[in-house]
Amino acid sequence: MVSIIKQTEDAQTLQEKLDLLASNSRFEEREKIVREELIREMEALEPKLNECLESLHQEIGRIISEKTLGIYKDEEEPAKEEETNTVVVTQDTTPVPQQQEDSSANVIDKVQPTITETNTSNESDNVVAVEEESAEQLPETKSENIVNTEPQKDKKNERREKMEELFKFCIESKKKLSILATWLSDESQIFERINTINELFQNLARQYQKYETIKVGHKAKAQEFEPLLLDTTRSPSSATTSLQRKRLLHALPIMLQKRNWKLLYSSHEHGISLGTCLRKAIQSNANSSILFVETIKGCVFGAFLCSEWKMSQRYYGSGENFLFTFRDNGFEYYTWTKRNRFFLISNETLISIGGGENGMPGLKIDRDFEYGITCTCETFGNRILNEDDQEEFQILSVELWAFEEEKERITREGATVQEILKAFQQ
Repeated sequence: MVSIIKQTEDAQTLQEKLDLLASNSRFEEREKIVREELIREMEALEPKLNECLESLHQEIGRIISEKTLGIYKDEEEPAKEEETNTVVVTQDTTPVPQQQEDSSANVIDKVQPTITETNTSNESDNVVAVEEESAEQLPETKSENIVNTEPQKDKKNERREKMEELFKFCIESKKKLSILATWLSDESQIFERINTINELFQNLARQYQKYETIKVGHKAKAQEFEPLLLDTTRSPSSATTSLQRKRLLHALPIMLQKRNWKLLYSSHEHGISLGTCLRKAIQSNANSSILFVETIKGCVFGAFLCSEWKMSQRYYGSGENFLFTFRDNGFEYYTWTKRNRFFLISNETLISIGGGENGMPGLKIDRDFEYGITCTCETFGNRILNEDDQEEFQILSVELWAFEEEKERITREGATVQEILKAFQQ
């Protein structure tokens, strides 16, 4: 039975195997199997994260040094052609796409240096004539220099490809780790280590973003990203404003900051029903989602939830969850304090996020989606999310959003066959 989840290559297959395991084993047996696999996954991932971080630091250092010496050429534009008689060194100007920050891995296109022949058939006579007239003036080592640059460029490309493949491995392993963690009951030592790995991964994601930015050069102006709101027919599409969504983006995990949002549930579009909301959330299999609550007084607050939804009488979730509020025309968010693991309860009677020994939730919504409560809780150390520190509130609307996967984006945008194949290989 243990072998059912060992050496699983991707997160989606792991989730399917865990579901099968849950239906064919007792709780204690499943806990033991998940714990062993979780420890194995952490032991494999942690050194890879450190290795990838070290590679990124070295590559960033190389690029900065080359720019300081004036020998680095931005990959966003072609290099100037060298004035030689026979060959010219240029660079392929294939655009480098922005990294999508998801739970899925996106490997950026490589910019391959190429050598382009310039002595076409129409110009061959002229080139030969020039070479005969100025043969003594041409540097004898010119062709040698051009030939010798190829191994250096190949080595650089090979180094970057290896680093990017390692980053892709870390992303997939981190997704598997998050899934396994939601299947395990409270074990403080394991969860402390998971939190350490989460922090290490966030650092890695920030460094990779820095690497992408510095590689294309300072001339590439990054436009502020605003997610598309998909799968909604209502206008306006959300209770949130464009400014509020942009503020929230900076609090999300880096892999999700440039992903479009897709609507799972809206009380305006799907009716006021906790059952409908949970059914749509569970059927989506979304492993990250955003819950918005709008009160009748116009205050908006909610939670980012980094786990798949399920019917449960017990708390579940991960330390990447957080509460947030747009009260007082600002934005505040509250991350895990590590004091307990009361992340999320969702069942036919309520949705409750955060808690403590006093039993007060950070955010709780009743089964009728009519009233709710927000309190200071130990899980997130938050202030009351509602305006004027009012614990009880009356609900105007509830929304639940997930994130568009890269494969979904490519299909929606009608990409080429090559782009689709590349995304599905990732």
